[in-house]
Amino acid sequence: MASEVRYFPRWVLAVLAIVVSHHVVAGTQDKDTLQIVRQLNYYVAMAFSWPFTYLLMWWVHFCVRRLDARVPWQLYWQRRLVLQLLLCVVLVILMDLWVVRLYFWVFDNDFSASGYMRTELLIILWMVMFMNAVYTAWFFSRNYFHGLRVNGRLKADLDRMVMSQGASPIRIDAHLGNKLLQVSLDEVACFERHENIGHVHLKTGKVYVVDRTMPSLLEMLEGAGFFQINRSVLISLSVVLGVEKYGRAQGLVLLVEGVSLEVSLVVSRSRMNAFRKVISANGDGK
Repeated sequence: MASEVRYFPRWVLAVLAIVVSHHVVAGTQDKDTLQIVRQLNYYVAMAFSWPFTYLLMWWVHFCVRRLDARVPWQLYWQRRLVLQLLLCVVLVILMDLWVVRLYFWVFDNDFSASGYMRTELLIILWMVMFMNAVYTAWFFSRNYFHGLRVNGRLKADLDRMVMSQGASPIRIDAHLGNKLLQVSLDEVACFERHENIGHVHLKTGKVYVVDRTMPSLLEMLEGAGFFQINRSVLISLSVVLGVEKYGRAQGLVLLVEGVSLEVSLVVSRSRMNAFRKVISANGDGK
């Protein structure tokens, strides 16, 4: 669900309206800015231009908020795009032209000869497009981070529920051809890395590809009941029955009944003592 988005407050709209109005009134003149602001007609024009510009910006602000509530981007993006272009761009430009034409008519000036369509109208158009772009970007950024927070809370709640049932909340992305699967850590018998290709072996005998290096697996599974018995195999202690002597100072992992793994189960010399301690502690824990 989208969160309610707060856009520009009114004082920001007022300040932006002053900036835009100044450019509309003075931006097209050849005189120095200080010379322009000393003239009485500058303030007369600003007295008309600033409130009207503010109203145009407020209209965009008002329409965007109403559209957020009734035609949200996430549900009706095509309809929303059309409505926003019509209400927040086309209608704003038409209102500007109607009011400016009326202003010229009241003061008996020639609108066609004023050059308004070539200069001032472009400034208003840039203002309108800027507001629409900023508001749209702000909407999506706010809802993106809102979604991250909501998903984080949901994941935490789900993890707590899973852990309360004695299962592991960690899930591994695995591949079978073009299919992407998620495997629960409780289903995993071991991870194997062979010739730069990673595999996850399940207790059921199924094997999937995983895009993780051994260091990243070790970091992720720290404290989760796994042990790296040699360079290529990271085994779950839940499938380990024991270890027997194998060769010189090496060991061979004995698996619990019902689990069969087609990987190297040889424990390397450098890891043998640590592995004995781990399975002993694990056995005591049981």
